[in-house]
Amino acid sequence: MAATRRRLFRFAGRFTGSLVVWYFFGAYIPAAAKQQSTATPAICSPPPIVPLPTPAPDFSPKGIGGDQLWIAMGMGAISAPVAEHVAVAGEYGFGIRMIFLMPLGSTTVATLTGKSITSGAPMHVSVVGGDAVTSVILDASDPAIPIQHAGWAEFPSTAWFPENGCYEITATWEGGGWTIQYPFVAATIATPVG
Repeated sequence: MAATRRRLFRFAGRFTGSLVVWYFFGAYIPAAAKQQSTATPAICSPPPIVPLPTPAPDFSPKGIGGDQLWIAMGMGAISAPVAEHVAVAGEYGFGIRMIFLMPLGSTTVATLTGKSITSGAPMHVSVVGGDAVTSVILDASDPAIPIQHAGWAEFPSTAWFPENGCYEITATWEGGGWTIQYPFVAATIATPVG
């Protein structure tokens, strides 16, 4: 078994103003997982990236989603999610960093799931310090990290995509929710350590 597995340090991070603080977690991955697919996503209709509704003075990223749950998309000028990502290979496919945001002071508990619209293969999400799961529960009253920015409960995460393609990501909570399409192509694969 040792010949078919390699050591990889996967990452999660959090914003602290304009600085990103990275956490490193050891994880074993199959050596075959680092193979890059050249498939392109199916026709995908991602939502526009918009400014978040309640920016803090030191933290005003843009995002996708809405209402009680947002996916932070950085502070750049892009207007829609890009398909090509720098990813790490892992047990559940290709991982990229995502930060989920919920309004601070909210009592919302949201469930987030994702799947390939082509094959139905599930997306996994590991919130910092947690296991990768296909259905993640995010509780605004219990953020994954201490409050860093006024107005937001933050959940730094790694989203694992089993294959290149277009994904349907769904968030639900009592009284609301949303479904978006998200394009994913592992354009660059990080080389495993060890």
